[in-house]
Amino acid sequence: MLLSLSLVDSRPSSHAPHLGGVVLWLGASAGAATILIVMRSNLPRAAALGLATGLLFADGDISAKLVTSGGIWLLALLSLVACYAAGTSVLQAAFQHGSALTAAGIATLVTNAVPIAAGFVLFSEALPPGARGGLQIAAFASIVAGAALLGSSAARKS
Repeated sequence: MLLSLSLVDSRPSSHAPHLGGVVLWLGASAGAATILIVMRSNLPRAAALGLATGLLFADGDISAKLVTSGGIWLLALLSLVACYAAGTSVLQAAFQHGSALTAAGIATLVTNAVPIAAGFVLFSEALPPGARGGLQIAAFASIVAGAALLGSSAARKS
């Protein structure tokens, strides 16, 4: 709701990204997701797979934004399909390794936070001035706080 209020009377401010930046961003996210899937760490398995899921879904979301630009960016359909398909499979695995709330909470946080960061870094988006910018910051903080609360309540029940 906060985000939608911030968009009243606003105009899109994104710009076409640089190909190298996009390749680096998508590759680094997919690589980090692969490491989380393949290697064992001190993180609970459901949390690690939830994090990997979020990175994959975030790559899919970023790819979707690229596809809407048309032209050469239509090639991002390949990463869109691959990342959403892989992310769905990894999320199901996460559910099998622990609390669905933990896996889905972390996945949701990352799925939302990473594309927001990509908006600033890759697409040169900027916060709107005044109250609208404050509403967008509050919306982002709500996403992070909600995921943290979901994760902490699931951890206490385990």
